[in-house]
Amino acid sequence: MITDTGSGVSGSGHAVGKDHGSALGAAEVCIAAAMADLAAVVCVVLRFVPLGGLSTVLAAFPFAVLGDRLRLRTCVAAGVSGCVVGFLLAGPVIANTVFVAAALGTLVGVAHRRAWSLSRTVIAGSAALGVPAASVAVAGMWLLASYRQLAFAQLVNSWRGVARVVNGVQLPLLSVLVHAGDVSMAWIVAFWWVWLPAFVVVGVAFLTGCARLLFGAPLRSVARLVPPDPRTLLCVDPPGARIAPLPLRLTQVSVRYPGSTRPALSQLDFCLDPGEFVTVTGPNGAGKSTLGRLIAGGQLDSGCIVRPGGAGLGAPGGTAMIFQRPESQVLGVRVVDDLFWGMPSGGPIDVDSLLGRVGLTGMAGRETATLSGGELQRLAVASLLARDPAIVISDESTAMLDPDGRAALLRLLSSLAQREGRAVVHITHEVAEIERGDRTVVLGRGAEGRGGPVETTPPVIGLVGQCAEVPRGAVDVRELGFAHAVGTPWEHRVLRDVNVEIPAGGGLLITGANGSGKSTLASGLAGLSAPSEGQVLLDGRPVRNGRGGALLALQHPRLQLLRATVGEDVRDAAGVGRDAADEALAMLGLSPRLYRDRGVDELSGGEQRRVALAGLLACRPHLLVLDEPLAGLDELGRIALLRALRTARETGTTLVMTSHDTAGLDELVEDAVTVEAGKLRHTSRVRQAVGASALPPAGSRPATSSAARSRGTRPAATAVIRPRTLPWSSPAHRLWAGTKIAVPGSVTVVLGADPTWTTLLAATVVLGSWAMFARVPRSVLPRIPPWFVLAILVSAALVTIGGGAPYISILGLTVGMGGLIHWGLFTGITALSLIGALLFIWTTAMTDIPPLLQRAADVGRKTRLPVPEWTATISLGLRLLPILQEECRTVLKMAAQRADLEPGVQRGRQWPTRRDQIVRGIALCCATAARRSAEMGEAITARGGLGNIAQADRRPARGDALALFLTLAVLVAGILI
Repeated sequence: MITDTGSGVSGSGHAVGKDHGSALGAAEVCIAAAMADLAAVVCVVLRFVPLGGLSTVLAAFPFAVLGDRLRLRTCVAAGVSGCVVGFLLAGPVIANTVFVAAALGTLVGVAHRRAWSLSRTVIAGSAALGVPAASVAVAGMWLLASYRQLAFAQLVNSWRGVARVVNGVQLPLLSVLVHAGDVSMAWIVAFWWVWLPAFVVVGVAFLTGCARLLFGAPLRSVARLVPPDPRTLLCVDPPGARIAPLPLRLTQVSVRYPGSTRPALSQLDFCLDPGEFVTVTGPNGAGKSTLGRLIAGGQLDSGCIVRPGGAGLGAPGGTAMIFQRPESQVLGVRVVDDLFWGMPSGGPIDVDSLLGRVGLTGMAGRETATLSGGELQRLAVASLLARDPAIVISDESTAMLDPDGRAALLRLLSSLAQREGRAVVHITHEVAEIERGDRTVVLGRGAEGRGGPVETTPPVIGLVGQCAEVPRGAVDVRELGFAHAVGTPWEHRVLRDVNVEIPAGGGLLITGANGSGKSTLASGLAGLSAPSEGQVLLDGRPVRNGRGGALLALQHPRLQLLRATVGEDVRDAAGVGRDAADEALAMLGLSPRLYRDRGVDELSGGEQRRVALAGLLACRPHLLVLDEPLAGLDELGRIALLRALRTARETGTTLVMTSHDTAGLDELVEDAVTVEAGKLRHTSRVRQAVGASALPPAGSRPATSSAARSRGTRPAATAVIRPRTLPWSSPAHRLWAGTKIAVPGSVTVVLGADPTWTTLLAATVVLGSWAMFARVPRSVLPRIPPWFVLAILVSAALVTIGGGAPYISILGLTVGMGGLIHWGLFTGITALSLIGALLFIWTTAMTDIPPLLQRAADVGRKTRLPVPEWTATISLGLRLLPILQEECRTVLKMAAQRADLEPGVQRGRQWPTRRDQIVRGIALCCATAARRSAEMGEAITARGGLGNIAQADRRPARGDALALFLTLAVLVAGILI
């Protein structure tokens, strides 16, 4: 029997990694993966933006956040992950840029943490980064002598072209400058080993100084936006501990989080036996999640916990947890990989049986990013069943699911208790779910003093600045459509032919299953997403997002809270003073005295939702669009929210709501529609004309303009930057991932070592054959910016004018074709290196990478290098990539929604405003990544910590050997000819 008595809340928060020699923990691996993803995406986005080294500085900021908060080992893992993710996104050039950004950002982050001066930081950067980089550059240029000569020939020919154009002006001063340039160019070619290292060191010093000056305020902002949150922390039993979590007895247990004014739990008694299905309910902030963490092994302040052995969080026969947001707890890139994630090496798993038990039969090879919310939650249950737990804790795991997904998950949880004898603790607000339990534990105000003191707020009738107005907010939508990647093999249609008319001050309810397109439609109606076709009109004009126009309340409210405290966020969101912000909070049932100065991360999910809505309602928008407004709310919160929305309608705001939970919302609207298969279907509740079948004649309402229709070919601005495999099978697709890395790698090495036309032809044959076998269409080629095309053409013209035998005469102008030949060879080598990387991306599914990483981790365990933690970081980076891109895009949209610069803002104010928005945007994205990584770190801890990351992949087959043999044969032939 093991008895735990109160001694403080467990966990290490942000003080992870104090032992510099220890392996990385779950929190460190997750935040390293998240920041590496951000840096890689920044490098890709800015690749064709002519910012020079400043793009590298911007990409360095996520690494600076790591250097400022964590140890060097974490930064190294992030650098490795960023290079790999960058390569998978856009090839070796981006990987190299991420590497430079990682080194620069880490050094500046360490300098900020240690409060180094600008001069000391620059000197340290020159010595620690500049000198090694210069040495590598000189060594590379010396080894690749042929490529160096080709590059210098290109440089000289370009200068000659410039000089010839300048001499044509026939000005004495220009002639002197040309002569000086000739001398300088000769010196550059002859003494490259002198100026190159000097240039590298000076360049590194300059970038280091820029980063040190720019990063100070954003780093402090991130530190304030993401304070330590002990509630997210779980602990794992030490190795060798006896695992026996049942029966469990909690006696007079109390927990108070650091900095909190009241206990999360107070004098609580609780028991749990095998085979019980216990539901836990109570108001937001009553301590329901805290109770779940105590059951899972968390420590307490006072009282005692008695059980036969350890809780065994994530261990076989121990305790398992599933959480509210399914995308945070699914760690594998493939379904089968998620089952293996965190399991010890060599452990057998019956994949088919586990997936069959949760209703995912045949989905082992599916990419987890393509699963619906309900499928993700069932996969989370399958992953915990792989550990055969005695206790299953479900922390509001049904809150974000549609009715079908919710019912399926509840049936699954019930069967675990009733048929398999496991103890199940289900935390929920839903009455129908509460009634399914064998018994119910009520916390907070309904538990006769077990919760801490709570101040209730009387109903407030009215809105901030309420006054009678002419009705506003008429919505007119015709032929609206959303599609991603239009005109490419990845084209995906989300919505089509959406036609809606809502009168000013009216209301519309939108329902539909998870993944049906409700959130996309909500974003479009609020003016946050550009549609592929059609137009949204608000009061007869194209909808404008922002105060005084349309506002969106997100499904996940934490993404909408952009300030550190509740009062700050409401004031910032609405652009109002303290009194008006307090009135808005009170209207949502939140006492300003208790909530105004609380950190937003201290709030429960339901409280965060009400705070976010307070900031929106205080703006009194023409149109308010709410995505799942009731998710995670307790009964009092639901009543307060419905009352506030009713008041908003009375003051003239038009409401559009998407929801699975329609109880109470149907009283606020006149019309309801359901999204099915990308189209709207009208429900039996429709009382007014809604949709295409009931629209009045076109002449009776503003017609869609020709300008709007011309935008029909515009792709929606929601496509993500991520590895994108061609959506079909081919011989190239079926090759082993290692083979597809070796082929472009061999091409790059040969072209660098022997840059001749014959090797270029050989490389073209290799990559051309690959493209042919993969059936690569022309539509997948990236679109090159016009300025980049212009730069290439100017470069070609200059080297042609610059000369080089043989010479020809064109319109009386003698030009040298030798320069053009060198230019063609140099440009062809550069283009083929990029094409090789793209072919790898187009033919290698992201799901093929983690199994390869698992094999690398198995091999790496035999070395002294921390390969397993590097591979875990890369795998999590691939899993996080689409999630973070979507969340960061959403956060930036929410920041823009608050900025709401009216037309006519003075031009003199535009640049300072844009500068502040960029700085704030960088900080917000990093803060978002840090919070998401904390959630995923909690999920890893709930699985028992780091272990396997995937099912090991297959070994190379005969086809791989043949492909490698033919590749090497063609390349060698190109060298020898």
